[in-house]
Amino acid sequence: MELDTNETSFIKITSPNQFEITTDYMIQDKGKNKIEYTIGIYLFIPKNLGINAATYTQERFYSDRISYVRLWAPERDFTTIASEFMALILRLDTRLDVGKKPGSLSGELKMLITSYTRALRETTDAILVAETIETDAITRLLETARKMEDVEKALLALREKTTRDKSLFLFEAGSEYLSLTTQHFLFKLNLRLRREGETYRELINAVLGQINRELRFCKENTFPIISNDDDTNEHVIYRYSVFKKFFFRVLYLQQERKEDGARIKEFYYAIAAGISMIFTTIVVFISQKEYGNFTLSFFMALVISYMFKDRLKEAYRAYFDKKLHLKTYDYKEKIYNRSQRKKILAFIKERMRFVKKSDLEAAVVETRLQGVPNRLSTWYLGEAILKYEKHIRLYNKHLQEYHHNAISGLHNIMRFDLSPFLHKMDSRKVPLYRVNRERLFGDKVYHVNVVVAFVSEQETFHRKARIILTKKGIKRIELPETGVTLYPDNVAGDVEQWFPVKKSGLLKTFSV
Repeated sequence: MELDTNETSFIKITSPNQFEITTDYMIQDKGKNKIEYTIGIYLFIPKNLGINAATYTQERFYSDRISYVRLWAPERDFTTIASEFMALILRLDTRLDVGKKPGSLSGELKMLITSYTRALRETTDAILVAETIETDAITRLLETARKMEDVEKALLALREKTTRDKSLFLFEAGSEYLSLTTQHFLFKLNLRLRREGETYRELINAVLGQINRELRFCKENTFPIISNDDDTNEHVIYRYSVFKKFFFRVLYLQQERKEDGARIKEFYYAIAAGISMIFTTIVVFISQKEYGNFTLSFFMALVISYMFKDRLKEAYRAYFDKKLHLKTYDYKEKIYNRSQRKKILAFIKERMRFVKKSDLEAAVVETRLQGVPNRLSTWYLGEAILKYEKHIRLYNKHLQEYHHNAISGLHNIMRFDLSPFLHKMDSRKVPLYRVNRERLFGDKVYHVNVVVAFVSEQETFHRKARIILTKKGIKRIELPETGVTLYPDNVAGDVEQWFPVKKSGLLKTFSV
């Protein structure tokens, strides 16, 4: 498989001050033992923001950056996923009948839930971006959702066979999370179909009918549902977030992180100390021979030699630091499964540097200049260029053995906080004057351009995003390649596209 380089999904806004870049390191053919990937993320920062090597240290960058590595959820087809759930629930039922704990079956259940979530997401995303409505795909999704109703009920029924708190939470959380996840993606389809008006009335009502069945299921089992009450909605969102973390935790891997080049750095520091001692020893021998022992001149020479010894040692340490800084990475990470630490799944090295424009590859420069009209860019006025680089070595064989070849690769989520970039910005609102009495205002914005270079053994891809910042944070992200614009509030449609709610809390059917 190749490196996943989707032109629109590689970046997204996660909060007013944060954006996220995701990269996928995919398993390839069985003949390969190791696979190499390199990811380069370049931030082109206007110099008037005051972000440079002197003001924005590596320590600050790494504190503003969060990185997670997890497995891809196993891929499963909609036609078999419900039957696999029922088969697993039957095995759980058998274990509980003889008084045993769920054991490893709880991990299988979590993995299956992540697979269902992945299938829902990929199917829904494909429908949302398609130019025409894929009615067959929506029909298959609805058929699977109806079958999953039986799965949700069967999971809840397992509560009667155990009194263990962890098992009870597993079954209740699994049932509620499956229902909430189905609702979440059906709401997205609902909004997409609504834009087509009366054309797909029957399909819209079929989606609404399935949403209402999920809502009834939640109400019958005293699970909170979405309503006009903000407190209740807050509760629903919180529970959904907790359940998602609980189930997807099965995919997250252990990360053992260390500073790169620590041993070789100590070796060079020892050389620096040795050079300074050689200098001091030579001065001592010469002055002793010239002035003799226990003389004032010998004493002064000894003091001066020790003064220069420390300066000489620090000078050589700075020299070696500069050389090592160019050749070594900042950190290295071993990625492995918690239960099998001997089998490393991946090895990652990362570093952050401010680089010069002349150090950039031609492809990076070309990508940076995409969508720049009439040279209206801080590129020509001066930018600080921050380069964050990751080198990934994927242990192909170990990953293929993991979960019986059900895993297709690793998913790396990197989140960057831009709060330090906002400190020296001007006020957001700038007054604009017209001839009449009315006064207008506009936003004072700054452009931070991001270029991401994806390099695999087969191909190299470059993607660009333009982050539009104001004093309050990220206003939008523009993707010049596709013309897509991302906003902090990822609203699927206008308020008018939402359906009215009955007193019972269910959605009303669509009518024109």
